[in-house]
Amino acid sequence: FIEAVAQDKSKGPPCISLAPSAIEILQFYNATRLTSQYRDTLSDPDGIIFLNYLDQAFFAYPDGNIFLELIEGHKKTIINGLRKHNGAPHIRSKYEWAARYHNRVCQEFAEKHPIPCNSDADQILGAAAQEAQNLTRYLIDI
Repeated sequence: FIEAVAQDKSKGPPCISLAPSAIEILQFYNATRLTSQYRDTLSDPDGIIFLNYLDQAFFAYPDGNIFLELIEGHKKTIINGLRKHNGAPHIRSKYEWAARYHNRVCQEFAEKHPIPCNSDADQILGAAAQEAQNLTRYLIDI
């Protein structure tokens, strides 16, 4: 907990990052792409491992819909912050980081779920894939 508080005071990106001790625990449990620990975290270009909170928008997929309201609300909050803090680079940079995170999650999810080209493909999975492709409409122009 003390490590997490110290990281938060570092004025880094606006995310819930994992302290080195938490990363060690994940590595101890050998978190792979198949485990929830892996899916629930991401790494940014600076190597910061953080909670992937937008992944919650996809928890019902493909059996249920993507929670586009969460994606849309996140996008609106970031766009408003970018506009509001245009003259404050130290604050705007945090919104730019959030926009890159947002775009990454939307793009990667769409890429992982392409529309099937096979005419014999399951129609429900095809509809779900189409919904995944619609995430590209929620990208933020930084």
